[in-house]
Amino acid sequence: IKKPQNKPRNWINEQRPELENGIKIGTWNVRTLNKPGALQYLLDAIKKYNTNILALQEIRWPNDGNMKKDDKTIFYSGRKDGRHENG
Repeated sequence: IKKPQNKPRNWINEQRPELENGIKIGTWNVRTLNKPGALQYLLDAIKKYNTNILALQEIRWPNDGNMKKDDKTIFYSGRKDGRHENG
């Protein structure tokens, strides 16, 4: 997993966009969560950046489903054939 960028892609005038309701939404291309410790690193990053909703790309988990870890719920969708070539 690569370290998340601290600046959003739509960085304008050196200010972070804020939603009126205070919900923090992010996106992160993690490349894979199929490595030992990767899920815990992800959960630590979510806590560090205080993100409410996070869209992950390329987690490379097979099939689809959801799981609870700590106080987070992860929904995922992957390939059914067990191959990990696409996110």
